Amino acid sequence: MRHAELNPEGDFTNWDEDLLNELRQTELPLKLGNRLLFENDRVRLWEIRLAPQDKLPFRAFKNDYSWSCPTGGMVVERNGNGSIWFSQFEKEDKGFVDLKESTQIKDIQNIGFENLRMHILEYL
Repeated sequence: MRHAELNPEGDFTNWDEDLLNELRQTELPLKLGNRLLFENDRVRLWEIRLAPQDKLPFRAFKNDYSWSCPTGGMVVERNGNGSIWFSQFEKEDKGFVDLKESTQIKDIQNIGFENLRMHILEYL
């Protein structure tokens, strides 16, 4: 996976007004993907499927999670702190995110030319 910062934390000056309005919603969903595939008292397994240029709206991540990207692809993630990141995934890339008891707010947009699929395992 390649990862590059496109906009620094705390800087919203180049953000589109529609994205800022979406971010300012009072209730951000806790849905980490488009579809919940499995849930029990310990984990939730989410799926993200995005066609080229499709975007998942801002959502709140409150629990540690691991992810995998079976398709590979390119995405932009805008974060509630103002930072914007570009990521390029190879097929079968995987990772783990330890939130250290904080909350992340972010969206994700497929900027590639192929459909993107990811799985997120949220640890409850």
